[in-house]
Amino acid sequence: GDHLAVAWSGPGVTEGVIPGANLSPYPSGEKGKITSEVWRHRGTRKTAAPASVASVPGVIHVEADAFVKMGGRTSYGGAQTEGVVVVDCFTGGQQVLFQAHMQNAWVDYDINVPETGTYSVEMRLAAMNESQALDINSGTNKLATVAVPLSYGLWETSKPVDVALTKGRQILRVSHGFQRGVSMKWMELKKK
Repeated sequence: GDHLAVAWSGPGVTEGVIPGANLSPYPSGEKGKITSEVWRHRGTRKTAAPASVASVPGVIHVEADAFVKMGGRTSYGGAQTEGVVVVDCFTGGQQVLFQAHMQNAWVDYDINVPETGTYSVEMRLAAMNESQALDINSGTNKLATVAVPLSYGLWETSKPVDVALTKGRQILRVSHGFQRGVSMKWMELKKK
């Protein structure tokens, strides 16, 4: 079938080929001419029920696109839009892109914490540049900073960081300051 060849550089990596069976330049899956509009597919969020403990006891799994609110400030306009960009992911589902060079961008997640305690947080991230980070906040309190792994654009799980959470429903904000772009697939909080 069709293939999409993607070339990039990095330690031991010169190119990658992804089978085209699951790829299309259009969100609808149509074939045809690729235009700049394809790469600017923006998603909007509906109010969702709080993310809660999934099938694994002690784990809160939150898909990146399950946010209830987003925002941010552009640096220069042009291709930038306020907030984050939601796009289809070639591995299935959707991903959230924190755009490059924004003054700031953030997403809020409504979660239901089953019990008070310390939780280990990991994120599934992709980035082309090193020395980037995402902050996790509750209200005005910064709970932790997650170092974004240099993954050369491929999905990689971050090193865990600990956050102290209280039992009950709350809003956790993931924010991105002025830096290069970062994509997020999911976040998991595991009770320690």
